[in-house]
Amino acid sequence: MDLNTSLSFGEANKVGISIMSEYTYNEIKNIRTSYEVEKIYSTNKGFIGRIPEVEYKQADGTWRNQGSRWLINEDNVQVIMDNGFKSATV
Repeated sequence: MDLNTSLSFGEANKVGISIMSEYTYNEIKNIRTSYEVEKIYSTNKGFIGRIPEVEYKQADGTWRNQGSRWLINEDNVQVIMDNGFKSATV
């Protein structure tokens, strides 16, 4: 097989090639991000874990940017997507 050939996920699985998604999804697959958790503030008592950008799946199947999410003392991307706080504008 030519290594420059583009394969879909299904085609790749048929020939035993693993393709990693560029996104991390929450457990029910309706929120995703392509970012890692940033520790934006840290003290000896803990830190704030922040994902700079998450997207929500819309009813029509498209994805829409919904801003950042954050949670105290958490560095798991999926936990922050499911339970994190939205950034507020004042």
